[in-house]
Amino acid sequence: MPTHVRVAIIGSGFAGLGMAIQLARHGIDDFVIVERGSEVGGTWRDNTYPGAACDIRSDLYSFSFAPRHDWKHRYGRQAEILDYLRSTADRFGIRPRIRFDTELMEATWDAVAAFWRLHTSTGELTASVLVSAAGPLIDPVWPQIPGLEQFEGLRFHSSRWRHDLDLADLRVAVIGTGRSAWTVGSTSRAANGLQPIRTPSGTPTTTASRKPWPTRCAENSTLDSHVPL
Repeated sequence: MPTHVRVAIIGSGFAGLGMAIQLARHGIDDFVIVERGSEVGGTWRDNTYPGAACDIRSDLYSFSFAPRHDWKHRYGRQAEILDYLRSTADRFGIRPRIRFDTELMEATWDAVAAFWRLHTSTGELTASVLVSAAGPLIDPVWPQIPGLEQFEGLRFHSSRWRHDLDLADLRVAVIGTGRSAWTVGSTSRAANGLQPIRTPSGTPTTTASRKPWPTRCAENSTLDSHVPL
């Protein structure tokens, strides 16, 4: 890997891969992606909780330069979206330019040399342009609840799901009423026969039905051929 590049990109999720591919498509090959994980995918790599899926239709949730016509569901599941990102990175030859298992520790602009000095967990790097493609939810965030640290039961964040635990017949509390909280609650109860889940919240959540219909390939092909996504 070079020690100086024209463009350094932080993260290899949708934004990072999209930036890298577009650079390559426009003839700019002097770039590197700094990725702290061991695989591409960003949030779709990290979030593997039961029922994880996208709220946007599959035929719209893809790169315009890499449309996919064989989505299995109208609303893509986590594993299928991650597979799409992996295959797209392979298709456009991006992997050789990714520094996996490398975390950006510090970035400093050197005004004299006119480039960024990047201190990473695997070494030093300089770049003329620095692009942050790190999502806002890359690190689990726990609410400030008095006594939370003294809780003696099992505790984990949905973005770091414990697949080694059997939640059947356990009394479970889910903090939050967002999309992931609702999905975890409804899906886990159906799959594992959980006791009623308690959700501490001052405001009731509102949900809309999302039919799990399969995506029709013919329908997607027609859409892609008429709409310049």
